[in-house]
Amino acid sequence: MAASYSQFRQQPDRSETVTFGGSYKDVLSKELDKLDVQKVYLVVSKSLAGNSSELEQIQNVPAIKKRLAGTKVGVRPHG
Repeated sequence: MAASYSQFRQQPDRSETVTFGGSYKDVLSKELDKLDVQKVYLVVSKSLAGNSSELEQIQNVPAIKKRLAGTKVGVRPHG
């Protein structure tokens, strides 16, 4: 059974999307392929990097791992 997820654009002329309802492993892989992304730079909060193995799991997703250019830990909340 294929994973399903939903995607929304708040502004149709911008590339940012919000995705929910699927495994990030599946969603990231499909989106990177769809956008023909060659390199990925992860920007994550200290809490994500320090309080779980989530960052390591994301970095080890095959679609990310082969494209990973770097990771920045310590981004602060912004609005």
